[in-house]
Amino acid sequence: MQIPAADGLFHKAIIMSGVSDGTLLHVPQGNGRKIVEALMAELKFDKVEQLETVPYYELAQAYNKVSPDITKDGGYVGNGPMAMITT
Repeated sequence: MQIPAADGLFHKAIIMSGVSDGTLLHVPQGNGRKIVEALMAELKFDKVEQLETVPYYELAQAYNKVSPDITKDGGYVGNGPMAMITT
């Protein structure tokens, strides 16, 4: 929408993903490993590749069950902006 070739193609727009400087949202700890391990335990999987075979509804149910405990402990469970750290 910001390039000249898009002029006149859009009447309205909304921002779907905002930006954050880290002051408005809690910055979680970790890289997603805890949520993956919790999902695997909940679904009784022994290989991470098995997560690719789960129907969405079943995966969402497992996520909703295990993510609150990880979030409570400050762990990263996805779904939010996260500052990228480059070294």
